[in-house]
Amino acid sequence: MKRKLLFIINPISGINDKNKTRKIIEKHVCTSGCEYEIVFTKYPRHAFELSRTAVEENLDAVIIAGGDGSVNEVASALVNTPVKLGIIPNGSGNGLARHLGIPLDAAKSMVIINRFSPKKIDTYILNGHFGCNLAGIGFDAKVANEFAREKRRGFFSYVKTALINFPKYKPVRFSILSGNVKIETDAFLISIANSNQFGNRAVIAPHAKPDDSILDICIVKPFLLWYAPVFAIALLTNRANRTGFISYIAAQSAIITASRPTEIHIDGDPLPPEKVVEVKINPLSLAVLV
Repeated sequence: MKRKLLFIINPISGINDKNKTRKIIEKHVCTSGCEYEIVFTKYPRHAFELSRTAVEENLDAVIIAGGDGSVNEVASALVNTPVKLGIIPNGSGNGLARHLGIPLDAAKSMVIINRFSPKKIDTYILNGHFGCNLAGIGFDAKVANEFAREKRRGFFSYVKTALINFPKYKPVRFSILSGNVKIETDAFLISIANSNQFGNRAVIAPHAKPDDSILDICIVKPFLLWYAPVFAIALLTNRANRTGFISYIAAQSAIITASRPTEIHIDGDPLPPEKVVEVKINPLSLAVLV
């Protein structure tokens, strides 16, 4: 029996030509082993609606061509179901895809789709919202909020947004409670990592694994402006944990309380500011083609 696949293309994620992505899918999909449909999203949450329908119709997999936000949207519809998630990385950062070793080249990622070898990974819930890669509280969430308003996408646009916001951002006082561990500290940002990176090979949690039933809570201490390039290079060379500015808590759940309402993002998509963040792991709840 042929597999039934749905390909969803987000036409506004990243900077690549999405019609080219469609042609690559049509050229490389294994038609002898599957039936497929390709759909472009037309409005916010359209990918979620399409994916829920795929679950109701018992499709074998939904493949999203997009970035981490698009992956989150589809994954939130597939979590705790038999339907597999496929990824054609087509965004600005592609953090989860990079961590899972999915090639950024669309034709090469189609090899993985055709191979159809699923692996279960963890997901998490943060203040009632679904996440599968990395959430942030503080500066990176501030940047995510500003970046969402930018017309231009891509890595350099993100860096520009970060540089503009860094000098005027003030660290926040946090209380972190996880099991018997309680920490009070000032922090520049706090990352909640299921995979190891923001995207673009910017690794914040080198030891994070998406299938170990653990979240790595990364507490980044405040640092001066002159150190920002050094810290950025450490992220991009997988040495952030050696800077002395990050401490880590391994947690299945945590309650993080800020001294003031603070920006939040999940998988790069911004949420309204909150003072209290509650996060909990959902072990091995999503099957991904890798």
